[in-house]
Amino acid sequence: MKEIVVGGLFGVLTTVISSGIIQFFVNRHDNNIERKVDKIISEQKKSEKDSLRVQLLVMMNLMPEDKDEIMQLAQRYFGELKGDWFYSSLFNKWMKDNYIEKPIWFKED
Repeated sequence: MKEIVVGGLFGVLTTVISSGIIQFFVNRHDNNIERKVDKIISEQKKSEKDSLRVQLLVMMNLMPEDKDEIMQLAQRYFGELKGDWFYSSLFNKWMKDNYIEKPIWFKED
């Protein structure tokens, strides 16, 4: 009878330890995947910001009269993506040149 109890306890202990080890590796794998996904999302946002920056500059220089489109790009770039670089001064100049009031979402640094 003692052997059955000891064998049963050993079996339960082995199962618990095995489950813990398996859970450890699953969590570790999930964390690695999560970090990779976060990095991809961060790179995608950076790429979008870079693309919008170029579009904004082209629009301000080649089509300054397209105010609605420029303001939409600028709102996405400055407001939502928190972009800047040196563009805030260029955008501010464009707004002054085109008699556009500074929008709420535009924060000059």
